[in-house]
Amino acid sequence: MVFPRSGVDVDLVYTVSSETLGADTDFEQFRGSASYAWSFGENTLVPYLEYGDNLDPAESFFSAYFLGGLFRLSGLGNNELFGDRIALARLVAYRRLLRFELVGMKVKIYAGLSLEAGNAYFAGEDVSWGTMLKGGSVFIGGDTFIGPVIFAYGRSEGNRDRFYFVIGDRF
Repeated sequence: MVFPRSGVDVDLVYTVSSETLGADTDFEQFRGSASYAWSFGENTLVPYLEYGDNLDPAESFFSAYFLGGLFRLSGLGNNELFGDRIALARLVAYRRLLRFELVGMKVKIYAGLSLEAGNAYFAGEDVSWGTMLKGGSVFIGGDTFIGPVIFAYGRSEGNRDRFYFVIGDRF
């Protein structure tokens, strides 16, 4: 669900690439993310944390982590930042504006905003609040019969901004 109203979402991934198994490079990495949705009447808050790290310095583009795009430093382009490590925190708040049926299919319309902080880092760089880029977005979207649809405006540090029209993606 693109606009969760309640519940927890946790994702933990550990990846090993080994030349002894036929890969071009050796690397180990892990990534974890967690979010929780709370609803109060028609309003919902969804805090989210994500951290990913290569256990060894990345030797290949395939072991890099990426940030940028809607709800991932919204003023930046998709996957604009990359590094050995990423950290991202965001808070998304939205309000359900409408619920209706269209030709027997349920449609729900939402309006909201996001506050985001994060960055991509290379080996040896410290992850701290001071090194994170800050950004956010305002959006209107819907759970529709063709899937989720979101129209958004995002802005990040450095006066970076971008408009988004997304169909079929989740945050």
